[in-house]
Amino acid sequence: MIRYSLRSLLNPLRKQPDFIILGAQKGGTTSLFDYLVQHPSIVGPTKKEIHYFNINHDKGLGWYHQHFPIALNKMKITGEASPMYLFHPDTPARIKSYKSDLKFIVLLRNPVLRAYSQYNMSLRNKQENRSFEKAVDEEMELLEKHNFNILELHENLSADHFQNRLYLARGLYASQIKTWLNCFDNKNFLFLNSEDFYANTAEAYTSVLSFLGLDQFDKISFKKLNSGSYVKLSDHLSSKLSSFFKPHTSELNSITLQNFNWFE
Repeated sequence: MIRYSLRSLLNPLRKQPDFIILGAQKGGTTSLFDYLVQHPSIVGPTKKEIHYFNINHDKGLGWYHQHFPIALNKMKITGEASPMYLFHPDTPARIKSYKSDLKFIVLLRNPVLRAYSQYNMSLRNKQENRSFEKAVDEEMELLEKHNFNILELHENLSADHFQNRLYLARGLYASQIKTWLNCFDNKNFLFLNSEDFYANTAEAYTSVLSFLGLDQFDKISFKKLNSGSYVKLSDHLSSKLSSFFKPHTSELNSITLQNFNWFE
């Protein structure tokens, strides 16, 4: 006799996501997600980061849909935020085969500051024991060895190294977004500068709601989440990394038709 859980029986009634916050990691995705689920027309999933389209893809769509609300009100929308999606090379094609009309929100932070923030997070999580300078030098060699190819890095590194100890590669935004634009039209994306998001949060929030086709809502608590404190990055490394990322950021501006002016 086949037995079905109540949850599995309800899966066909569950809403599919309307939007996904793709990343970047340490770019403000947790804060933005918290602000969005405060909106009366958005119902959040059981958790912010589901990671179905990267590390949990083998669990199947039934497992994925269990995280979303039952579709009792067609006027409400839902979505998720898994910052690894932007970086993982398999994710765009997987999402394309799942649902082609999803809307994507991409928060992009100054890649120098983003890399240093991720490094300090890895230190706190005991996933890293190198100095930041040593980690940077070793990754620069690794990137050159693999011709800055993220797919090659994914295929040749351990899952832990790829997910937790690549600080520069995650800031090569142009390369990542090219992969996404091979699968989706530019109109599916809203690209935001994380620095602008933090400096003018209400204005950025308004643009996100417009992108999602929702009414404006001003009863939001704009509390910054997941912020960390650590020693300031040295001028030497800041200059070195700015020079490294500057040409990649110029390419990013050409691809997205935006002006990410981190290094002007």
